[in-house]
Amino acid sequence: LVDMYDAWQAGDIKKAQALHFQMLPLHRAMFCSSNPIPVKQALFEMKVMHAYVRSPLVRMPAGLINKVKTIISEYGLV
Repeated sequence: LVDMYDAWQAGDIKKAQALHFQMLPLHRAMFCSSNPIPVKQALFEMKVMHAYVRSPLVRMPAGLINKVKTIISEYGLV
């Protein structure tokens, strides 16, 4: 994100846009369920925190958990 912002500020719109599209699948995965559930799941997979969520939030279905795992794996985050 810092690189994208720096490119934008420097007027390098093509680079900023390329970085945006490079990160778009990750951004979309972080909103595949109610915020902050996917983010917490990703941080759990990265061994940063527990996957526990408090009511009224609920754990994501297994299919979405697998989606988050796949995406963060593709980005080398786990």
